[in-house]
Amino acid sequence: MKYSLIASLCITLTLTACATTKIQSTNSVQDLDQKILNELKQGLPLYFNHNSRQIDVRYEPYLTAASKILAQNKSFILQVDGHTDNRGSVSANQKVSLERANAVRNELVMQYNVDPKQISTQGYGPNQPIADNTTEEGRALNRRVNLTLKIQ
Repeated sequence: MKYSLIASLCITLTLTACATTKIQSTNSVQDLDQKILNELKQGLPLYFNHNSRQIDVRYEPYLTAASKILAQNKSFILQVDGHTDNRGSVSANQKVSLERANAVRNELVMQYNVDPKQISTQGYGPNQPIADNTTEEGRALNRRVNLTLKIQ
């Protein structure tokens, strides 16, 4: 009897801890989604390697949150603007910047089931740098796609 009471208490405490962990986990996901929503409203940069169109896996939480936000708010549009550093020709950079924006768009549509009507893409090439293109660090900051949430 004594052992069954202790065992019952242990099981209850374990289940309570699991439920609490689940609630805390849910809250942290909601907090992350809210943080990402705020970043998307201001403009969220996704950075790329030189001449690359490959989206880094570290941005998955951002794409997941963006897809949820768009699914829940059909009046929202995600503006996806591609940018490059100034290495190479302007025409090549223009092409790469649009390809980066379209890579993000395609990822959202194909992998996250976002309505394509809720995504607008634009490529700016090297024309809107946010950092100095004379340093590697500056060029790395300029190789980006900005995601900005807007209301239609």
